[in-house]
Amino acid sequence: MIPADASFDGTFPFTPHFSDAPGFRMHYVDEGAGEPIVLLHGKPTWGYLYRHFIPPLAESNRVIVPDHMGFGKSETPQDREYTLRTHVENLAALIEELDLHEITFVMQDWGGPIGGCYTALQPERVKRLCLLNTVVPLMAPPPLPDAPERTPWFE
Repeated sequence: MIPADASFDGTFPFTPHFSDAPGFRMHYVDEGAGEPIVLLHGKPTWGYLYRHFIPPLAESNRVIVPDHMGFGKSETPQDREYTLRTHVENLAALIEELDLHEITFVMQDWGGPIGGCYTALQPERVKRLCLLNTVVPLMAPPPLPDAPERTPWFE
C-alpha cells in the first residue's frame, strides 16, 4: 500500500480520501464539483494513471478516482477474493456511499469489466461510458446484493 501522503514529488498532489464502505480502507481522489466522472484504472496500475486528467476535468465536473482493492493507496486485505465480482461490489459500495448519479465512467484495462458490470447492474446511475484500451463484457455480470436479477441492458 502506498502511503496516503505520498505525492511523488508533487506529481500526485490530490488530497487522499478513504472509504470503509467496501469492507476495507479504499482510497479515492475526489476533486471538483458537478456531474461525476469516475476514472477506473486497470491492472497493475492505480489512480496515478489519471493524474493529468484530473485537473482539467475537475474544472467543470466532480472527478472520483478510486484505487481498486490491493492497488495504489487502497488496502490489500488478505481475507478477500480478488475477483471481478468483488471489485464490482467494492465500486458499488463506494458509489452508494458517495451517492453518485449521472456517472460518466472512464475505464482503462480491467476498469472496463468492473465499470461495465456495474453499469449493467445499476444502469439508472450511469450516463456515459468512455473506454480506453478495454472491453465491456457482454456476458451476464456477477450479481450485487439487492440488484435486480436482469437489467434492461440484457433484455
